[in-house]
Amino acid sequence: MEIVRAEHLTDGQWKSYARLCNAIDKKSDPGTQYDWKIIKMERLLDMETLKEDHLTCYLFLENGEAIGWAGMRLLGADAEFMYYALDKVPAEVMKVLFEIILNFIAEHGKNEILSASKEESIVGSFKKAGAEILDRRIFARLYKNDIDKKELQKIVDGVSEKTNYELKLYDTISEEILDKYVDVYNDARVDMNTNNPNERIIEKRNREDVLKKLKWDKGPDDKMFVYALMDNENLAAYCSLFIRVENKHMVDQAGGLTTVARNYRGKNLARFLKAKMYLKMLEEYPDFEFIRTDTYPWNTYMYKINEEMGFKPYEIYTEIKLSKSQIEKFLQT
Repeated sequence: MEIVRAEHLTDGQWKSYARLCNAIDKKSDPGTQYDWKIIKMERLLDMETLKEDHLTCYLFLENGEAIGWAGMRLLGADAEFMYYALDKVPAEVMKVLFEIILNFIAEHGKNEILSASKEESIVGSFKKAGAEILDRRIFARLYKNDIDKKELQKIVDGVSEKTNYELKLYDTISEEILDKYVDVYNDARVDMNTNNPNERIIEKRNREDVLKKLKWDKGPDDKMFVYALMDNENLAAYCSLFIRVENKHMVDQAGGLTTVARNYRGKNLARFLKAKMYLKMLEEYPDFEFIRTDTYPWNTYMYKINEEMGFKPYEIYTEIKLSKSQIEKFLQT
């Protein structure tokens, strides 16, 4: 087995990594097709963007072919890692991966590290090694053929008749609304987690954190749509999504957000913005196949909206936590 840091990969190894990405994602979305040059550019850009977060990535190869990809970084007060592969984590890979993770958290003074995976076999491997299950995030999709345009228009018209807010369209989180966006974003993260059965400390993010996340979420060639609903100078609500360069038949709202400011809740503004955005997608991208979104099942308000609009769950990401002591115990066995 060979382990190579991302910045040292050859073009042949990047091609092998792209094949691995295609094989993994085609299991849930057969239309996925990653180009190795785009993947290389995006991953190297990620490392530059998140340099201050100490993002470090490794490719695991066996007989010259990619079998896994790992990355670790700091995120606020937390450390997190991801491991991306087709199947469970082999013992020899787990040992090397845990040694890398242990060095990373020790270097940065952390006692635990978080992760998430959609592969149950990978989650099972980490659980067997001592990981604690924290939460599950559900991905759902709405196929274009199942979209009821009349119902969406009915939602839009019903809210428009009761409000006189100004609707603005942006291609990113504009400087014009950035500070207001950050405030609404932080309030929403705190309020949403009041329903979370797993107690979490929510750290507020500043404008630099939000801009960094935006750059991380939006690839260099992805297209972003943001609808902002303004009540004079106040940001009442917003909705965002992406058109991904590697998967243009998917409209991606996972990573995007639909959020309503505290003083404007209870007016169906989230439904209004989602309906308005989906009608926009039908107009601008008539060839897309489905819209993807994600939420936690305990976020009952948004989960219900997605269900009512016809979204069907198809993929679950399990979030886990590993402590330093658990990693050390595994390495001693």
